Amino acid sequence: MDNPREHFWYGHYYACHAMHQVGGKDWEDYYKLIKGKFLQMQMPDGSWSRRDYQSAGPVYQTSIAIIALSVPANYLPIFQR
Repeated sequence: MDNPREHFWYGHYYACHAMHQVGGKDWEDYYKLIKGKFLQMQMPDGSWSRRDYQSAGPVYQTSIAIIALSVPANYLPIFQR
């Protein structure tokens, strides 16, 4: 891979869903880590628009961050237990 940050958002979006399905301590540890990372990267206006992470732009980054952070709430019916 040319740039390890190239698929940062996409990778963590799917990792959140996968780890949630695994559950238990692994999920709790992962979610705590990624939640801290995402919230640290959030801009003062509430968006995510980091230029150092290649992606489709701020709308994409913000959308992925919100969906990934909302995984524990089971908003997406396909991932409900």
